[in-house]
Amino acid sequence: MKILKNILISIALSFIIIQFQMFLQSDYIVSFLKQNLITLILALMAINTTTLSIVLTKIRELIDKTNYDTFNSTKKEMILSIKEQIVLVVTSIIIFIVSDSNWLKLNLQYKQLIDTFCVTIFVYDLWILFDTSKSIFILLDFNKKLKEKE
Repeated sequence: MKILKNILISIALSFIIIQFQMFLQSDYIVSFLKQNLITLILALMAINTTTLSIVLTKIRELIDKTNYDTFNSTKKEMILSIKEQIVLVVTSIIIFIVSDSNWLKLNLQYKQLIDTFCVTIFVYDLWILFDTSKSIFILLDFNKKLKEKE
């Protein structure tokens, strides 16, 4: 359910961005993303993976210290974020194939929809990075509360 909510928020933000771009008669964001989106996703995936490895190291330390593993759902969410980013790469490829197709040239009424999906992928990937980054602060807060109990 959380994933669906995040997807819908990403679509809404992307729609607003595309509308703003159309209002300004610009094609910058879509052109930029068509050239760079897969590279950006892979770079954000690398950042995400590095962040997750740091968080997992700290989680391992906490588990070893407390002899209690309360992080099963956290670990599942971490794996899910990597899977989501892989799906975003595949989805990007499909969107770009459609975006560059003769079919779209013959059906221009779908161009705005394809552009919105392109931006949605980027926005959703930023959302994943934000969510992963929050885990660092949650972990720091958890560690602080653990020290207060000692």
